[in-house]
Amino acid sequence: DSPFWSQGGQGALLLDSAKKQFVELSGMPYLDRPDAVSLSFFFLSLHELKDKATHGLVAKRVEAGGRSNYGINYNPEGDTISVYVNDGSGYRSATYVVADVIAYRRLTHLTATFKVSDAPAPDGNLMANDVRIRLFLNGRQLKPKGVNKGFVDGDDAWLIDVDTAGILNDAPVTIGSSSTTSEY
Repeated sequence: DSPFWSQGGQGALLLDSAKKQFVELSGMPYLDRPDAVSLSFFFLSLHELKDKATHGLVAKRVEAGGRSNYGINYNPEGDTISVYVNDGSGYRSATYVVADVIAYRRLTHLTATFKVSDAPAPDGNLMANDVRIRLFLNGRQLKPKGVNKGFVDGDDAWLIDVDTAGILNDAPVTIGSSSTTSEY
């Protein structure tokens, strides 16, 4: 049974970051898609709003070699939630206001989508080498507060000139951390 209220008879995980608990998913081809991926899950934060640590929600990340396919982490005190990719040239991320996304002790539904496509202007080429990121809270799309190595277009975040081959890897997906060794 679920540890959350009103969820009796349904499955749920309660991961304790102090105990460095996380779930690892591997060997699933739909987690290694080169063109698009969507992550959708219920989330409940038990971290205080003044917590200084960065916590990973979900990631497909390789620590050695600095490559990552995708991930989401947040820092409550820094008021930043980052939805990111790393193609080997460094992290590219869309950032959002923590208070807009993560409510302390309130169950929410998050969906993040990553889509390889050609970004609109001001992207300077006509190549499908950009990644569009969208983040939804309880079905409502959120507006990013910023993007590094890209731009915001309406409610969409665009990461431009991404080496899309560089974001693929065979790392497992971790839930409750950014990798098997960090950001619980």
